[in-house]
Amino acid sequence: MQAACPRCGTVSHRVHRSYERRVCDTAVGGQETILHLRIRRFRCGNDACAAKTFRMNTLTPSSTREASIRGKSAKVAPRM
Repeated sequence: MQAACPRCGTVSHRVHRSYERRVCDTAVGGQETILHLRIRRFRCGNDACAAKTFRMNTLTPSSTREASIRGKSAKVAPRM
């Protein structure tokens, strides 16, 4: 797993930590839709960079509750 630092562009393989984020959406086909995302934080290897750690780029709606993610989730799962 690797990610590029958003400030300096240095590619890092060093995972600092990870955590789970749940993204909920309105019901699809009568079922509540929940995405479980594993978010990883990386250490920037550039000592001159102000960002010591950064998170990998993920699906990030403006809110984890009541955010419409249908457009992004369509790429993950086909429509029913």
